[in-house]
Amino acid sequence: MLVMNDVHPAAAGYPFVCPRGLGLHPAYQMLREQAPVAQVPALAGGRRAWVVTGYHSARFALLHQELFSRQLAAGLPGSPPLQDTLLGMDGDRHTRVRQVASRAFTPRRVDHLRPRIQQTATHLLEVILVQGPPADLAEWVLWPLPLAVIGDLLGVPTDDRAQFRTWGDAFVSSSSYDEDQAAHAHQAMGAYLAGLIDQRRRAPADDLLSALVHDDTSDLTDVELVNLVIAILVGGFETTAHLLGTQVYYLLTHPQQMAYLRQDLSRLPAAVEELLRTIPLGVGDGLPRVATADVELEGSLIRKGDVVFISAPAANFDADAFVDADSVDLSRRDNLHLGFGHGPHYCLGAGLARAEFEVVLATLLERLPGLQLAVEPDELTWNDRSLIRGLCALPVRW
Repeated sequence: MLVMNDVHPAAAGYPFVCPRGLGLHPAYQMLREQAPVAQVPALAGGRRAWVVTGYHSARFALLHQELFSRQLAAGLPGSPPLQDTLLGMDGDRHTRVRQVASRAFTPRRVDHLRPRIQQTATHLLEVILVQGPPADLAEWVLWPLPLAVIGDLLGVPTDDRAQFRTWGDAFVSSSSYDEDQAAHAHQAMGAYLAGLIDQRRRAPADDLLSALVHDDTSDLTDVELVNLVIAILVGGFETTAHLLGTQVYYLLTHPQQMAYLRQDLSRLPAAVEELLRTIPLGVGDGLPRVATADVELEGSLIRKGDVVFISAPAANFDADAFVDADSVDLSRRDNLHLGFGHGPHYCLGAGLARAEFEVVLATLLERLPGLQLAVEPDELTWNDRSLIRGLCALPVRW
């Protein structure tokens, strides 16, 4: 029987403030076990809202964008300005833009990039080896590498890349930048990329940006093209750098797990998938969606127009989907986690990110057998001004 839920007691404090580190708020477990589709306090304006914490319902909602629309949610108060971006599109328009973008991240292209990723990782590590311990691994390796990889892929001049980190920080900030500053960063990045696109129209180079500009099968508008490149750039280094940091942090604080991987580096692909399952990317539940019709999930009736948040991090610990879901098993197989999402909005750069994770972790494990934190874990500073979970610095010695 369908029920019109009231706000679940465990959801009264939603959106939850997650603890520093890699954990989730304890209310997520309560909701997942008691009400995997739960009503939460209404948004500003009285719009009813829900959070989905059950794995199977989360997969369903992520898969069916025709029922749970990103586009309708793009203009909600407090939501990022995602209109005309890939993250804020549905339906045919989303498919059209995504098909163009997906050509950048084919398995063949990612395999072609692996030697460059390895070369960059080796060079960055050699720099800190010469410098000697202690060193901030985040500043010297984990941030520069994905920025170099995505910059090389798109053809962004080396001297201009540092500015993209500043702009990218504004995109994912929760409090460091106000709305005007974030809008200015978006405009500045867009203006820069529009100029770079114009250069590639006049003088193509051997890079992805030129390929996108001169794709005869593409009918992207200039606005769509600029926003697509912004999405590739920001998604290609902000999320990857933060996830690299939290993955290395996890291994440094779990030396038995690190020793397990060091014994046999062929274990890394499965280990990376498990780290993606168990380490949340964000500090919240990501972008909202709006129901386009009445939908039943887990016995609850979500009405047309209701806002739905899908908690992939909570769903990734669902015992109905994963054996010993609360345990970190680096040998886990058939790991269909939601760390990169699912369905039409599945992360475009997932293959490239996986390659970077595997290469960087393998290089660290091989070249720095004595790698350890240079401070106690509770002395580390977490970035609490970003929508992405991460450390401000990762000081290490070896």
